[in-house]
Amino acid sequence: MAISYAGIEIQSSPLPRAGRDASAAALRAQSDRVVSDTEFSFSGNGDEASFSITSNADWVVNTGVSWLKASEESGTGNAAVTLTAERNEKLEVRTAQVTVRTKDGTIRRTITVSQAEGEPYLDLNVYALDFSHQEGRAEVSVSSNASWGFTSSDSWCTVKRNATANSFSVFVKTNDSGKNRAAQITVKTANGGLEKTVTVSQ
Repeated sequence: MAISYAGIEIQSSPLPRAGRDASAAALRAQSDRVVSDTEFSFSGNGDEASFSITSNADWVVNTGVSWLKASEESGTGNAAVTLTAERNEKLEVRTAQVTVRTKDGTIRRTITVSQAEGEPYLDLNVYALDFSHQEGRAEVSVSSNASWGFTSSDSWCTVKRNATANSFSVFVKTNDSGKNRAAQITVKTANGGLEKTVTVSQ
């Protein structure tokens, strides 16, 4: 189905990743995503789709957001435009209003794009720390799009969140036992869905 607006017609269809040069028939033949003429729904991992413009005038495409790119931002006459969404790093749905208009602004069409929330992730820059028998300190960086916390398995190994909020410091007391010892620092997301462990040896 296509909707015409006084000389500018917009049709939408999923885009085969094989390339943008696919014919209109090939574009329509791809049906792995159901879209309307006015709306696209993208996955949170990053996605792309296309729409076609049939026009006898100069036109401009504006996504209005940095995470959504249009393959063609301006042109004349007929064209296929690819919309590419970056991976959504946030744990919330986000939307954009894509404006397609004639260059003089007399004809305007809006396409709504929604992208699902991103997948939560939790990564550390190190997973093992080695200390001498003396007291010491080390820093661990955390990469996550979710709230997280930590616990230590032993009192001689303590943990404190740093002011940057993207890292924490590990402190160990002097080991006077004459024996090697080990502790486990567990880092978890707030909902408990993800968990990482740092092994501390002294």
